[in-house]
Amino acid sequence: RKAVAAGSEAEALVAAAATQAGVGACYISECGCPGTFKQSWCTVENQVASPWCQEGAESCASGHCGVWCPGVGVLPAPEPEPAVPKIVISTPEEYAHALKATVAAQSCTGELYEVSTSLFGTASSYDASKQSNIEDLAGVPGKPLVWLVGAEALSSFLNSESVGCCGVDTLSQCLCRIAQAVGLIDVAAGVSYLDPVPPFQYVYAIVNANVTNTTTKPEAVGEVDVLVPTWQNLLDVVRESFAATLGEAPDCEPSAEVRGELTGSSYAALFEARREEFEALGASEGNCKIQGDARAFFAARATEVCTNPVVARLYLCTFFDANPLFRGTGWTSGGEREYISFPNPSVDSVLAAPAYASILNFELPQEAGAFSCST
Repeated sequence: RKAVAAGSEAEALVAAAATQAGVGACYISECGCPGTFKQSWCTVENQVASPWCQEGAESCASGHCGVWCPGVGVLPAPEPEPAVPKIVISTPEEYAHALKATVAAQSCTGELYEVSTSLFGTASSYDASKQSNIEDLAGVPGKPLVWLVGAEALSSFLNSESVGCCGVDTLSQCLCRIAQAVGLIDVAAGVSYLDPVPPFQYVYAIVNANVTNTTTKPEAVGEVDVLVPTWQNLLDVVRESFAATLGEAPDCEPSAEVRGELTGSSYAALFEARREEFEALGASEGNCKIQGDARAFFAARATEVCTNPVVARLYLCTFFDANPLFRGTGWTSGGEREYISFPNPSVDSVLAAPAYASILNFELPQEAGAFSCST
C-alpha cells in the first residue's frame, strides 16, 4: 500500500485531482473504490503506485494492477524525502576521529560518511613489551611491504552496521570487524592470523596515497604509492624484497612455473597438491609462516624462492603476510579491495606531507584472555 497523504488532506487532494482530470484512478484490489471500500482499513490513499497503471481503465485492468474507479482523481506523487547531507572525510586525522565516533554511536543512520578516494588504511601491530607504538607502517619490524584498503572499505567501516564499526561499543570489537573484512580472521572458519594479544597491541594507520601500481621511490619522503596485490604484482616485487628480508639479493625472479602454479590457486589447494613438501618444511594447512630464524631458513633456499612454488608461497606468507586466506585476486577474503605499498615506509616518513598519517590506537586490554574476536 502506498500512503501519500493523511486523512482529510488526502481526500482534498483526491477531490482536487478529480476536478482537474475527471477521469478516474486505479486502486488496489483489496480495497476497491472510495465509497464502497472492501476493508475497514482502506482510505483514499490506497491507490496503485505505478504511473502506468494510472494511465486509464485499460492499463489498470490489463496490467493486473487493481480496480479502476471512475471519477476519482489520481493523488499527486509524494514529495521526496530530503537527502541527508553526508560528512566528507578528506584527511587521515578526520578519519581517525570519525572511526572513534562511529564506535560510540548509539544508532546507525546509513551512509552518513563519504571518504576521500585518496585515503588508505591498515591495521598494524607492535610488541607492546618492547615499544610504545608502530615504527613503520606495517608495524612488525622487517616487513618489506604493508597491506592497505582504500576508500570503499574505509567507508564501510564507518557506515555499515553489519560489517563495519557502527555501534559496536568498543574499539576492540571494531578491530575484529576490520580484521574480518581485510582477511586477518575468518570467524566462520574459526581462523585468526592476528598477532597474540598480549604482548601485541594494534593500531589503525590512515594515510594519503596514490594507486600507481608501482613501488614507492626511496627518495619520495611523505609519498605512498600503492599497487593491487594480484599474484603478478606481488611476485614482481619479490626480487626487490630480498635485500630487506635476507640481507642479500639473489639474482633471480620468480620463474614461469612459480607464477603459473600460484596464480589462480588458493593456499588450501596448493597445500593439498604438495602436502608432503609443505610439511617437510614445517608448514601446515592452517599455517604457512616459517617459525624461528626465517631469514636463515630462506637464505639457505634463496634461489628456490624463485624456482619452487612451495618455497615461494612460504616466503610470501612469512615476509609478505600473504596468509592462507590470501587469494591473489586484489580482493580480501572479506570482500574488500586490497592494496600493498612497497617498500614498507617508516612512520616518521609518512607523518610528513602529503601522506599526513594519523594513527589510532585500538587500546586492546593487555591481560591474558581479555581480548578475543570469537574465532
